Amino acid sequence: MRTWFLNSRIAAYFVVLRRFNLLNALGLNSILGRTAVFAVVIILATVAVAWISDRKVGSAADLNAANQSERVQISHGARELSNLLWNTETQFQRYMIEPNAPLQIEIAFAVDDMIARSSTLNRQPWVIQNNEIHTETQLLLDDISALKSKLLDIMDIRADPLKVFPAMTLMVTKLNPLNTEFISIATLGVHEAEDNPTNPDQVRIGKLFGDIRYFWSQRINTFRLFAASRVGMFSTSVESSVSAATQDIDVFGRQLRILIDQLHGLDTQSKLGFQQAEALSQLMRVFDSWNGGFDEIRSVLTVKDLWRRDIPMLRDDIQPHFILLSEMLRKIEAAVEQSCHRRHRRYHPRGESSFQFLMAVDPGGCGAHGTWHSLV
Repeated sequence: MRTWFLNSRIAAYFVVLRRFNLLNALGLNSILGRTAVFAVVIILATVAVAWISDRKVGSAADLNAANQSERVQISHGARELSNLLWNTETQFQRYMIEPNAPLQIEIAFAVDDMIARSSTLNRQPWVIQNNEIHTETQLLLDDISALKSKLLDIMDIRADPLKVFPAMTLMVTKLNPLNTEFISIATLGVHEAEDNPTNPDQVRIGKLFGDIRYFWSQRINTFRLFAASRVGMFSTSVESSVSAATQDIDVFGRQLRILIDQLHGLDTQSKLGFQQAEALSQLMRVFDSWNGGFDEIRSVLTVKDLWRRDIPMLRDDIQPHFILLSEMLRKIEAAVEQSCHRRHRRYHPRGESSFQFLMAVDPGGCGAHGTWHSLV
């Protein structure tokens, strides 16, 4: 037992001796030596943190440089689309005032150009990587494609008056032929009466057919004023002009009905000639058909948004579509700008925390300070 204790003491003595020699060898037994070691540790830590900071900031700078050209292209492309959209809208307004085929072709090419540019914008890798912006560019592409269809439809309508004014087709295809037919029929009755100038009944019948022709002409002239009033060609309000013309048309219609009924009374007495009796039956057919056509036209021309097809389309669909596209382009430009700021904020705190550490361990760290702020 005593031997074991002695050996332990000897072993401990040699351990202390070796440690003492090692400390002497490293120079750690003195204050100067320990200060030197601490300084070396600080330098190594500073170098390590600076290297890590450089890697982080360098990675952010490389990523920003890689995306910078694409962001510039996207912003430039959005601005070009805005300018092209404005020019297209201006040309379209010119077309609506004075339709012509060359301008229609120019507008169609401009819209195709916008579709191609928005498609290119939508396929940019940086756009695809940003879900928010990619969603906006896809909506932009879809809406420009929809605008093309709407513009083609309204330009086709504007080029043809029969398509612009729904009532005009009925006027041309129905009312105008009925008007010509009615006057021809009434004239036949007048001519047959003129062939029998000594017959008092024929003189009266001839006068009735003449009066029918006169009041019919007056009714047609009033109808033309009615159609012109709807376009707003007179100084009075459209509503008052249309209302007054409609009342006059109805007044002439009632007067014509009275005259036709008088002819029917004479026909029941067998006082009409052969052509006059046939003319009377034809007059009633044409008169009723024209009244039916006028009722259809009146239901269109007296309603503000029905008398002309292009105005409601322009006001409710086309113009809001142009405004929507302008807002979408501004939104895309703003989203690109915000994305740049978010990336800057994402990497800036990392570099700042590293910089603060460097300043804590090296208050004079001018080199690190200059390096960091040159990068951020």
